[in-house]
Amino acid sequence: MVEKKTIINDTLSIIIGKIENTKIIKLHNENLQTIGELSFPINFSAWKNLVDIEESSKEPQNILEYYLQRVGKDTINLSLKEIEHQALELIKLASNDKSWTISKICLIKNRVCIFIDRTTIISSIIKQVIKENKSFGKDINKNTSISIKINEDFESNITTARLKELKNFTENILKIQGYKITIDNAQLKVLLSSKSQVKIDDDDVKIIVCGVVKNYKTQSKEISLNFDTYLNEKLDEVRELNNARMSESITEISNQDELRLTTIARSILIFELLGFRPSRSVVLGGNKEEENPNCRIKAGAFVLYNVARIETILRTFKERQASGLYPDNFNIDDVDFGILQSEQEWNLIWNFILGYKETLLNSVNYTGENLELCPQNFISFLSNWSYQFSVYYHRTRILTDGNKNLTSSMLVRIYLLKSFLIIINNALETMGLATVSSM
Repeated sequence: MVEKKTIINDTLSIIIGKIENTKIIKLHNENLQTIGELSFPINFSAWKNLVDIEESSKEPQNILEYYLQRVGKDTINLSLKEIEHQALELIKLASNDKSWTISKICLIKNRVCIFIDRTTIISSIIKQVIKENKSFGKDINKNTSISIKINEDFESNITTARLKELKNFTENILKIQGYKITIDNAQLKVLLSSKSQVKIDDDDVKIIVCGVVKNYKTQSKEISLNFDTYLNEKLDEVRELNNARMSESITEISNQDELRLTTIARSILIFELLGFRPSRSVVLGGNKEEENPNCRIKAGAFVLYNVARIETILRTFKERQASGLYPDNFNIDDVDFGILQSEQEWNLIWNFILGYKETLLNSVNYTGENLELCPQNFISFLSNWSYQFSVYYHRTRILTDGNKNLTSSMLVRIYLLKSFLIIINNALETMGLATVSSM
């Protein structure tokens, strides 16, 4: 299984011979074609706390010379340029023993930049997502139990709703990470509260103070508007937009349509409540796009919109299979994933398929002592995927007219879309949200 964490650990193992809990390896999420997927500093001073150097030994000129010396190469008679060239070649060669390989490695502005061989990773990760489906991203069970409770804010119903959504979201991700969620007798006990001063009988309980939900006009705690009322306000907005799109001949909304609109409205609201660091307040109606582009009020609806786009493509694909236009006897092992050559496709795979498990950890991270909650990272992940996929959707024709020369590219992209659908559906389920098959 190839993960970003595996790539980091393998790189550290190659360079310094051991795995350390460090952020010295930087993963990139843009400009991958120019600077590679990951990089690390060449300056030896940045590595001093991670390596062992004998006091009598001369300090290496940079980490690449240290690497050559560690693997038994003599660098005394080599120029710095020769040291760097030889080290880079050996590092690239060493990756052949890993589950991923380096296609190119070079120096850019005092950093060693690594370009990953993409084809093998693409094939491996997409097959894994398709195979594991709802289990994708799940860790093995850990022998750690965690209890999370909330301290209701009786002054503000919608603040209490935010605490409940944070609790449910946190519990769901902890379950994915292999932790056991219990009510009592937990090894870690957490209380989510909008107040810092709380009377509790158990000294072992860790209190995480969360910001209240504020009224946009008064900039004070929202005490008059409750969760259901605010949800209905969002539902009215969604209905209005839906009615503007409907044909004049359609005068009534079916129960199925009403359920769909309610799902969209709820997604907008939950994205709003979870879209900021828990310690920050949420200002209803005040989270403008220009203030935080990764946490748009309508982000939830846009994510569902793009999920519906995928559902429509896959549904049309099945219909054309049934009609005989498309083949129905192909196997994923026969698909040529090397066809996925575009930079846009790789960015989507690197950031949102390979990046999914990393996002889970960055959203809820239990270190053994503290529990760090960052649901805003999860919202950013979904919002960024939605934006980038939308661009890809408009630029790429997935379904073909049945031309055999184009069938291979269509089939591989169908599996790519299936992978996206699995991951985004899993992510939305983590937030307690359903999807819609059409908008």
